[in-house]
Amino acid sequence: MLRKLGFFHFCGEDRSDPVGALRASFVEAATEEDISGSLVVTPEAFNIRGGYWNPDRRLDPSIRTALSGLSTEFKVALVARLIEDGDAHGPGYSSAYLINGRDCDLLTRKMADDGSHNYRLCTDDCDKPTLYNGASVAALLCMDAADFSKSNRRQAAVLERMAFSESAHKILCVPAHMMTYGSREVALDWPMDVAVVVANSSPQQPSVLRFGADANCLKANQSIVRFAVLP
Repeated sequence: MLRKLGFFHFCGEDRSDPVGALRASFVEAATEEDISGSLVVTPEAFNIRGGYWNPDRRLDPSIRTALSGLSTEFKVALVARLIEDGDAHGPGYSSAYLINGRDCDLLTRKMADDGSHNYRLCTDDCDKPTLYNGASVAALLCMDAADFSKSNRRQAAVLERMAFSESAHKILCVPAHMMTYGSREVALDWPMDVAVVVANSSPQQPSVLRFGADANCLKANQSIVRFAVLP
C-alpha cells in the first residue's frame, strides 16, 4: 500500500540539472526518513533545462529515462510532467506520466494555454486515472486543475474516473509552474476526500500537500523534496 506522498519544490537558483537536483534532495531526505514506497510529484515540464520561461531553456529527452533510474534507485514512484518530442509542426504535448521503475503510464495532457509556447495543446480526452498501490491516482497540469467546479465537465469526469475502484485513497497530482494562480487555493478548492499534491517550480507560489482541510505549504527559493504520511 502507498504510505507517503511528496512533492519536489524546484525553485533553486540553478535550473540546469533537474534530475541532479531531485537526486540530491532524495539523498538528503533518505538520511532522515524512509522514503521508499512513496509517490512524489515533480513540477511542470521537468525535462526542460534552464527554467520554464528562460529564453535559453532546452528540452532534454534523456530525462525520462533518468527519472526511471531514480525511481528504481530510491524505490519511489514519480508523477512527472514531460514535454513530448516535437515535429515539423512545433513542440509536442505536455504530458504527465506515472513512472515506476521501467513502467511509464500516461495520466493526462495539458489542454489550457499558458502562453509559454513550450508545448502543443491537447484537444482529445486524455485523462487516465490509474490504480497504484491501493490509491486512485490522477493528474491535471497546472492551470488545468485551477478553478475547480462541478460544472467543469473535464474536472467532473476526472473525479468520476478516480472512483472506479474501492481504493483507500484518491490522489490528484498537479505538476505546476504557478505564478498567478494561488496554488494553496487551487488545492483547497477540490473535494475534501481527494488528497491534492501541487509541485511548483515558481517561487511566487508554494508547493502544497493537502489532506482534507489541511494544506501544508512550502514557499522557498530552493530546490527541496517534502513528504507526508497518508492519513
